[in-house]
Amino acid sequence: MKPQHIAKAYDHLVHLWQNNSFDMSNGIEQHKRAITFVDNRSRALDVGCGCTGRFF
Repeated sequence: MKPQHIAKAYDHLVHLWQNNSFDMSNGIEQHKRAITFVDNRSRALDVGCGCTGRFF
């Protein structure tokens, strides 16, 4: 998949993330679980994965 196709796909979803009814805890448990598999847990960079500004 080309980057411009991925960008278009995200453009079709962004209204869902910006809606006040979006569950801000959606996906947080999966991220926490993924981090447990990393040996060095001091820092991580998550790029281009939504627009909600969630940090945990």
